[in-house]
Amino acid sequence: DRSRGIAVGAYGAYYATGDGGRTWTARKIVPGDRHFNAILRIDRARGEAEPRLMIVGEEGTILVSDDGGREWRKVASPYKGSLFGAVVARDGAVVAFGLRGRIYRSMDGGESWTQIDNASNATLMGGSRFPEGSIALAGAAGTVLVSRADARSFVPLATGSTRVFSKAIPDGRDAALLLGEGGGREVRMPTAPPEGAG
Repeated sequence: DRSRGIAVGAYGAYYATGDGGRTWTARKIVPGDRHFNAILRIDRARGEAEPRLMIVGEEGTILVSDDGGREWRKVASPYKGSLFGAVVARDGAVVAFGLRGRIYRSMDGGESWTQIDNASNATLMGGSRFPEGSIALAGAAGTVLVSRADARSFVPLATGSTRVFSKAIPDGRDAALLLGEGGGREVRMPTAPPEGAG
């Protein structure tokens, strides 16, 4: 929020601020030094004191906090490889992704996961939810996957590139800005998924 924030990174780096980022305090929240690759906020039902926070990282690390980051606990991971990011879908599902194109979806805040089919094994590096609700995941070998079905399925987006994309972010109506090797590249988002897909 406007006062509190958390930053995570390599070798278990964890920093918290309570004054809008003017000062930061380092903490060790779990033993070891696995990389923390992303942190996200999962809105809870009304009446919950705090949103759930989730960290994903190296070797399938998934940590959750239900008290604003004061305490963290490890939850069972569906994958032993690294998870590089996560996005909250329009319906509240959490979508985690990472090495070898693995994509997982959770409807209970990360307590249990279902693997989502993906024909590509290109590593997925970053993801975004777009204003109209679609989700785009970007990664190695020019890969961009798009879902308009709350991440229950994805379809590949033609990018005309084999370079690594680290993120796909909204860039106006029906467009995405792909960030990565070689800078930025704008692509048009599909206006509608093929029948029965994405």
